[in-house]
Amino acid sequence: MVHTNMDQTPVIADQAEAIRGRYPDLRQQLEERCAALQVVFEAAAEFLEVLKSVTVDLSSLEQEFDSVEAPARLLPVVQTQLDQVADFFARLQQYHDHLEETRSASEKLTKQGRDIKSSTDQITIMEKHILKLEERSKARNDELERVLGKLESFYGLLDKVLIKY
Repeated sequence: MVHTNMDQTPVIADQAEAIRGRYPDLRQQLEERCAALQVVFEAAAEFLEVLKSVTVDLSSLEQEFDSVEAPARLLPVVQTQLDQVADFFARLQQYHDHLEETRSASEKLTKQGRDIKSSTDQITIMEKHILKLEERSKARNDELERVLGKLESFYGLLDKVLIKY
């Protein structure tokens, strides 16, 4: 028995009609997935921009700390330096809090199916950087406190000597 093209025409027409019927559903599903991917892409781009900004800010903060002068020898100047270190430490705490928000954003991206492995590594590196700066600022604060104590002791003794003479 020989099959002709005429016998296959209704089958092909039925298949074409089935495809035509599924097309709107498939297109809508594709558009929904594209929209979801766009949201994830935008969130990832925003996240990476925040990460970049924090990195730059931490670098400039470290440069600022490196430019701080050695402990002074006058009480008011040492007190000002202590205030500067306290301000520096408070700003570090803000970066630490900001980094926690960034970690939370990273976890949300991971839940949305966009795991940014390098971001987790960068957050860990920044945490270490912040801890290093916190240690340095604490050491600086301790040094200034020692200098302040010695200066107060010196000026106290000086006052006693000046009162006697």
